[in-house]
Amino acid sequence: MKKHYKAQALAIIMIILIISSMIGFAVFARSQKSKKMAIQERNSSEAYQVADMILDNLLLSTLEQWLEVGGMVLGKTYEETYFEAFNKLPDPPKPPASQLILPINADMGIEGNYDIGSTQITQITQKLGHPLDLQALDICPLQEGLDNKYTLSLTRVAPGDVITIKPGQTFSFVVDGSSCVLFITVEEPIHSDAGLMVNTIHKEGEGIREYDYDHTTSYRFDDTYGNFTENWTLYDRNSKIQIPLHGRNISVVGLTAINNEVNFSYQAEQNAVPGGSCSDFDIYKLQASATCGGTYRAKEVIIPAERYTHSIFNYVFFNGLGRIGTDVQ
Repeated sequence: MKKHYKAQALAIIMIILIISSMIGFAVFARSQKSKKMAIQERNSSEAYQVADMILDNLLLSTLEQWLEVGGMVLGKTYEETYFEAFNKLPDPPKPPASQLILPINADMGIEGNYDIGSTQITQITQKLGHPLDLQALDICPLQEGLDNKYTLSLTRVAPGDVITIKPGQTFSFVVDGSSCVLFITVEEPIHSDAGLMVNTIHKEGEGIREYDYDHTTSYRFDDTYGNFTENWTLYDRNSKIQIPLHGRNISVVGLTAINNEVNFSYQAEQNAVPGGSCSDFDIYKLQASATCGGTYRAKEVIIPAERYTHSIFNYVFFNGLGRIGTDVQ
């Protein structure tokens, strides 16, 4: 009888050990998964910070300075990776004078056998007069043994490329003296709860003309009205928004997204003026990215060729519910 009880006790102990082991493995696996997610989240956050840092630095300069002073080439991707010579490793011994043919690193222009890594983005910031020491960052560091990398590129946005306007934000075309016709196409996905306001600012002599209601056209995308009334123009998905500029003294065309993001593409075509050009509508995309611990993140900004315009208050209040009352309590 005692042996029987001993066998039962042993079986119970074994069951308890198995269950405890399963719980332990589950807790360990969960903790490892949580740790991995935390590391990925940290890497993602640091990658975004580095991309922001590079863009903020470049935006201290103009498009012309990027191309002329910084020597950037449209369509080329510049890289920043761990670079040994930047970290001041001891110079290798020089060969005898008879063999004085040393490899020269194309990035740094430094004599010595340093062909590991790249400092292309750091060099661009130095040329622009706003040095950014990317080799010495504490976040997402460029270190030996890590595959962390940063990139930078400048490309021209071609007609037909999709541009996104976030709700409440305005994308502006500076069109002083243009003789072109601007065509706007709203691209998929088209959100039924979104609206688009097309606002034109007119010049009068050397100043800005007083605003008039016919300077704004409001478009909705839902034929059931939704949050919008019949005063909003229903956008025809088979056509383009046509904005003639010649002879209208238009200074700026602003596109404002309401309630949800709006994706659009544009095209500028020459009107009646012979020999004219639509180059003022050229738009560029500056993109910076960072890869941190295998996590890739990128940010970009859209830069019109004509970046500067008159300062004017242009803000939209939209509550997504209906009419906004004017009574002040």
